[in-house]
Amino acid sequence: MDIQLPNPKLKGIKSLEECIYERESVRKFKDQSIELEKLSQLMWAAQGLKGRKRTVPSAGATYPLEIYLIMDRKKLYHYLPKTHVLKFIKEEENLCKNLASYSWNQDFMCQAPLIIVICAQYSRTCHRYGDRGIRYVHMEIGHCAQNIHLQAVSLGLDSVPIGAFDDEKLKNDLADIAFSGIYSSNSFAKKAPVLVVVVNEKSNYVARVGGFLRGTQYSLIDIGIAVEHFVLQAQELGIGTCWLGWFNEKGVKRYLGIPKSKKVEAIVSMGYPPEGVVPGEKKRKNLDEIRKYFTGER
Repeated sequence: MDIQLPNPKLKGIKSLEECIYERESVRKFKDQSIELEKLSQLMWAAQGLKGRKRTVPSAGATYPLEIYLIMDRKKLYHYLPKTHVLKFIKEEENLCKNLASYSWNQDFMCQAPLIIVICAQYSRTCHRYGDRGIRYVHMEIGHCAQNIHLQAVSLGLDSVPIGAFDDEKLKNDLADIAFSGIYSSNSFAKKAPVLVVVVNEKSNYVARVGGFLRGTQYSLIDIGIAVEHFVLQAQELGIGTCWLGWFNEKGVKRYLGIPKSKKVEAIVSMGYPPEGVVPGEKKRKNLDEIRKYFTGER
């Protein structure tokens, strides 16, 4: 169930100087839930609105950050700044335990009743600033994290930042879920260092109506174009790819917390091919079998 947070307060009890002085990393926590009012303040400090802007400075106001929460060690929420709502994503008994395992087994985090996960969509910033946008996003994450830590101190809470993650384990677990059992014919993808998950969001009203009348899913055409651009760019960079459509979609969505309203259409495995290995020749239809010329004559 989604949670509507109460309005944040703009005046606290402690001064900024006191919060800066008292802030320190703590790794032991009471088994006590955090009140809704305090959750509201923490989310507002992280990415809340103040007029048309947010509480954290952002390069070009591109706002690449997305905030997720794990509450009570098993419930995952996504913070929506515009409505100040915690949107429920899923409930999973081992959610916190799994996150700790990806963080090089920093199991102390599972003592905490609240874990805030800061995510970033780099494309929002890099679209404007190119590769330099990467450092801007990292700066913004620092701004956001410090806001959270100082707000926590002002509310009588302790916190600790965690930046160590086992990316390889995360990728391997995703691959095991996606390409096991009846999907094992694509198990070779488990060896790829990178898996790109292509997600289809709901089209706008006009596209849906037009697609219904034409019997065409325009979003799939868009995905085909986008993925083709992706694999062609990879080829130019000397990176091998394989487009995959046979995988455990339910498992992938559950593992990544992708909402039921969205559909995983494809997974692209990618990595550098071994030296000296040349792809085998593919059996393709003859060009004359798939092309036809219309001259206007009947």
